[in-house]
Amino acid sequence: MSRMDYDEEGHSIVLADGAELLVYDGASEAPRWRVDVGAPLVGVGSNAIAIVSLDANGVFGTWSHETATQVRSVALGVSATALAHDFDGRCAAVHPGGVISLVGGEPRAIDVPGATAAAFASDDTLLVGTRDGALHRFDAQGAPAGTSRVPGPVHAIAWNAGGFFLVANGGSLHRLDGLDVSHVTNAPDRAPIRDVACSPRGDRVALQAGDGLAVVLAYPSRETLGHAEYGDRTISGLAFGPGAWLGVGLDRGDANKFDMSTGAVHRTEPHPGRPRNRWLLMSAFGPPRNAPATSRAPAPERRAGPDPARRAVLVDFVREQLGAQPRWVRMWSVISLVLCLFVLGILASVFFSGAARMDDIGLPLAFAGGLVLLSLGGIGCAQLELGGIDDHPLIVALRKDPPPVARLYPTTIIRRGMQSPALSFVLESRGETWIEMDDATRAEFEAWLG
Repeated sequence: MSRMDYDEEGHSIVLADGAELLVYDGASEAPRWRVDVGAPLVGVGSNAIAIVSLDANGVFGTWSHETATQVRSVALGVSATALAHDFDGRCAAVHPGGVISLVGGEPRAIDVPGATAAAFASDDTLLVGTRDGALHRFDAQGAPAGTSRVPGPVHAIAWNAGGFFLVANGGSLHRLDGLDVSHVTNAPDRAPIRDVACSPRGDRVALQAGDGLAVVLAYPSRETLGHAEYGDRTISGLAFGPGAWLGVGLDRGDANKFDMSTGAVHRTEPHPGRPRNRWLLMSAFGPPRNAPATSRAPAPERRAGPDPARRAVLVDFVREQLGAQPRWVRMWSVISLVLCLFVLGILASVFFSGAARMDDIGLPLAFAGGLVLLSLGGIGCAQLELGGIDDHPLIVALRKDPPPVARLYPTTIIRRGMQSPALSFVLESRGETWIEMDDATRAEFEAWLG
């Protein structure tokens, strides 16, 4: 269920926050208009001619891009759960009993028990997924055109300009050519894929993995082009805009725009009367490592890296940064342990002095004892992590010559409005690790590792 859209011409960004329909200028991210539709929105979209919306009561609406003028309202008489739509204006409402297509004028009901997601192909073909993994295909007239299946409930479907559908179920992404299903990839840590979006040319695919991670892949190579990870917000939808822009919708009616060619990050500005929310974001974007040579910019002249002594200092810096969090956990665990022992001492003195019975101090005694165990556990886990830092894959890699670092991502960590430069290291042997550092240190690493 996507409650965000950003059209491929970059005209509008549209978001849903409960029953509020929020429209922003696609170029400047400035608020344009908003309206309360009276019921929670389950889907919104921005197409070539209008803004579209669907609420949980099954009321479908079309709106002007520029003003809060409703052009059309259709009560479909169902409890809607999702909206299928595309830039060319095709729309369909998904509900537990099937879909209602709004292509060609009058609404047309198509019965598909257990329907969970749907998407249109460029030839008006409609694909509907269900909670038991069935994929029902219907032609432009709504007649059945065959059924396929994936293992598990269908969460999201997207049409790719290459001439096929992409289907997300659980933590896996599948491709549907005609009625043939093939596996494409898995989400990081097999997190459930909640949304899928394809770029207008079909050469990029965006996945929402879990609540707060958006990953962009090159297609068909499946090379990771970048990601955006939110520590304290839930993603509400993904959409590709013009050029290299990606839109990521967030709960509470906010959104980010990412320029995947430069790494620039923009945010929507709140409408008058709405709060200005802040959030924790870690993002990294860049061109695919194995892009054809003809598509690459000329390689810059390699800068001289630091001498061996300075490299050792940089490695020790990374080691200290990796240990910062476990040291922080250890410190607060020790403080908690000392406070709990102090409380236990007071309780013991009160008990042995006869001022209180065990029934009187039993609950605080159990609570303090539990905190002691948690504190000891925190200290133990932190010590184990600190003791294994020298064996961390990034430290091991940086101490090799040459270091087996496959890719570097200059990025920015945003915490509650505070921005800190950072560098993401992608190793040949495993995933990536990001380290906060100042611009000068980051430049040294880039010069060294190139």
